[in-house]
Amino acid sequence: MYEILLTEIDIRLREIEDKFSTEYRKLKDAWRAARGWATTGESPSEETSIVVPYVGSGLNRLAEGGVGSWADLVKNVADLMPEKLGTEHQIHRSGLTMPQQLEIYLRQAATDRDLPGNIFEAFEKAFGGQGSPSSFHKRLVSMFPVLLTTSYNDLLAASDPSNRKVFDVTDPSCGLDLTVPSICHLHGRWASDTSRKELQNRIFAGVGSDKHSRPCLVLTENQYHRLYSDQQFRDALECILGSRHVLLFLGASLANDEAGIHNILTARRLSQGSFSGLYVGFDLDPLKKKLLALRGIQCINLPREFGLSRHATEMLFHALFDCLEKRFGVNCPSVKSPAPVLPGPEILCVGLSSWNRIFSLRSRPRIGTETSYKLGGEEVVEEPGGQHLAPALHLVSQGHQVALASTTGDDALGDQVRKWVTRYVERKASGGTGDLFMRPWRIMGSTRLTTAVTFGETRVIFDYDREGLPVLEAPRIELALWNGLKALYLGPYYLEFQEGVLDTLPSVPLKFFETGTRGPEDPASFQRSVEIARRCTHVLSSSAFVNRLVGGNEKLSNQGTQRLLYRDADKNGSYLAKKAFRLLWPTPADRGYLIVLIGRWGSLIVDQYEKVERIRAVKLPKKQGRNWLGCGDLFRAEFIHRVLIGASCEDAAKAATQAVAEKIPKMSFFLE
Repeated sequence: MYEILLTEIDIRLREIEDKFSTEYRKLKDAWRAARGWATTGESPSEETSIVVPYVGSGLNRLAEGGVGSWADLVKNVADLMPEKLGTEHQIHRSGLTMPQQLEIYLRQAATDRDLPGNIFEAFEKAFGGQGSPSSFHKRLVSMFPVLLTTSYNDLLAASDPSNRKVFDVTDPSCGLDLTVPSICHLHGRWASDTSRKELQNRIFAGVGSDKHSRPCLVLTENQYHRLYSDQQFRDALECILGSRHVLLFLGASLANDEAGIHNILTARRLSQGSFSGLYVGFDLDPLKKKLLALRGIQCINLPREFGLSRHATEMLFHALFDCLEKRFGVNCPSVKSPAPVLPGPEILCVGLSSWNRIFSLRSRPRIGTETSYKLGGEEVVEEPGGQHLAPALHLVSQGHQVALASTTGDDALGDQVRKWVTRYVERKASGGTGDLFMRPWRIMGSTRLTTAVTFGETRVIFDYDREGLPVLEAPRIELALWNGLKALYLGPYYLEFQEGVLDTLPSVPLKFFETGTRGPEDPASFQRSVEIARRCTHVLSSSAFVNRLVGGNEKLSNQGTQRLLYRDADKNGSYLAKKAFRLLWPTPADRGYLIVLIGRWGSLIVDQYEKVERIRAVKLPKKQGRNWLGCGDLFRAEFIHRVLIGASCEDAAKAATQAVAEKIPKMSFFLE
């Protein structure tokens, strides 16, 4: 997998070399000069360009032990306020940025006698436990003598055992000197050796109409603009960002509202030339790339297909530096990356063709093309189709590495849905709890049908293929991605795939097949689903599928088939479930486990010896509600998680039943 990643990054670098050869040569020369200084200890002449990393707070997520995020900080401060700005959806709709929200809260706190001390505690919670540097932090600092950072913590300083010079540029008396190895904090520093009173003053410096004092922490929009209007600070900043340096932006947002930085970069380009540096980002917006190009900045867009966790992100940066070192032919000894072991997928979820039905409307006609409805929270329900996404996201939240494959390819997600799923998984994966792999297959193109729904105040767009569904080409599966795969989860829409996929994949110990609520409608597809189920180790079956398999009355409703199997278990010792088991696996040597979901009555498990275990549903108080929508999805997800960590089928079913009971009142467990 690491070789695949190196190849993809090399392709992106080659594009820059081909299209912007002058900038590429300047980057190469500046990289070599900086690396030479780091190796020999002799600083280059004033005329020599060097690469200077511009490190944003995005690199904090690589820290071992974790570092508080901006979102955590704003939430902690908001929890202390007697008057909140509104609900999460209201704030999102208002368009207030986190610095703007923080500015309002700090202004309120500044007029209160007790709140400033509590605010300090919130900041210490976010910045005090700074974690420890990652392997990439250490590599970065060892390779480049001069670094700039907008982070407040000391992760970079802690990465260098030689204790290089650390400057807080917001302090007029810092004595900035870039002729020595140094780390420059552009927006203030939260130093562990600084007194509580001084740090508290830095938080509130320049809040509202109060006099602006320095040093400070640049936290709010007001503080940002006040600092950048200070001529002494601007002189220092222009010295750092001057034309001598080629900047390497890592983990920096360079958002539109960072007007001071953009003004300096624009002035630099107008006066000195067309190239300011290289911006490294993930899933970059094309419009942002154009904006940065106006500042003389070339972009490299790193792929996120191999995961979103801290470990996977760190490996992306290591792979980038490995490619740059090799391409630029650095003669001095290179700092090698640690063993490049990317987390491989544990479970592959296949058969995801109905993403457009994750949201639906109660008591309304099916959502049509180019139609948007506003949904209240009580109206959000799940139709069959969302069951593929829900288990995958639950498995991520439980710490598993999950790969998603869709019969409709990337078009089935649409840009907005992809971002929505990514945001969810990033929240779950930021603490190292799991990973989502976005590009497991090479898929043929297809036609698109757009459906849009408004959930709360957020409009979500789904691109869905109604006709001409592509077929996954088994010979084109990238087997290098599947080393260490433990399980395969096949949704009912797996039927749209070539049957040879199971033969082509490496040996997988666990194969879970979900039959869907009622299974395929036409006899041929139903028979094919039976053939696929026989090749799996665990069949997660609906009661309707079992009823149809044994030749029962197909006109019964889903609830009717559940009641039928419940009564059969009471009166006949689960004769129907056993019969279905024998029809699925007529040969004893090939037998797996049949897990039948019977709704409010629990589930039935038939093991390899035709022994039946009944797992009864957990009784709930009436006030807790009886909304069963989405419970089968959660049951399957928790069941698979438990089996993956070594639980027996009986214990896995009990845990899954308990998980369902805890989530019943909530309309959609993965949208909390």
